[in-house]
Amino acid sequence: MFSKYIVSTGLLLLTFGLTISACADSSSVNCNKNTVYESIQCIEKENKKLIIKLDNEKNREKNDYNEWVKKIKNNCERKINYVAGEGAGLIRNQCYRDEYLSRLSFLTTGKITKEERNVHGLAVTYLPYNSVDHLKCLLNKDKNICSKFHLVSSSDLLEYYSSISRSYGDSIILPETENGKQIIISPFEDNENEGPKLAITIINAFGVVENKFIPANKNVLIDKNYNLIYMENNKEKRVSLK
Repeated sequence: MFSKYIVSTGLLLLTFGLTISACADSSSVNCNKNTVYESIQCIEKENKKLIIKLDNEKNREKNDYNEWVKKIKNNCERKINYVAGEGAGLIRNQCYRDEYLSRLSFLTTGKITKEERNVHGLAVTYLPYNSVDHLKCLLNKDKNICSKFHLVSSSDLLEYYSSISRSYGDSIILPETENGKQIIISPFEDNENEGPKLAITIINAFGVVENKFIPANKNVLIDKNYNLIYMENNKEKRVSLK
């Protein structure tokens, strides 16, 4: 119990420092106050203003509004699992503030202000996905193509996912599904005669791992609804990854 307390306290102190710093950087308002309570009050006030700005941009009328609400709630509430007291409130409110700022930027400019990251802090790649562009990025280093992806090395993945092989090439991580599935797409080659393959690693909310292996040269697609689409025996195959 004592060791758990030390870990939680360390995480709180580290996250508290990062949170205060992010608070000062994410907008012109400086919420770096003398106490945690004062900082929370400051951020809550700014969050209310941001919600009004979002409403003025007709945020609630957007087709993806409900999906966006679920996503940020899942993201921000999960950040406080190992933190208690006022520190948890500060982290939660700062997370919502960052999400509101990112959403506001997207609604007004069409651009997202920051990379979305998964629970382990690794950058995710937005759908749709296709294997042709993934391989072209790795082989040709084309900036226009590579801009579609946030590549993650196997060494970085291995810090959190023991089922990942060191032989995998730079992978991409998809945004977590609504029911908590994590999906990682990794290129690899175990036989030169067969060409490159994709390892699609699916980890459900209980930590159970499922792997799918598909030849990468079959133009593997994953649409925005997490449907995996590829050709098998000259027929289109469609599998839901949700």
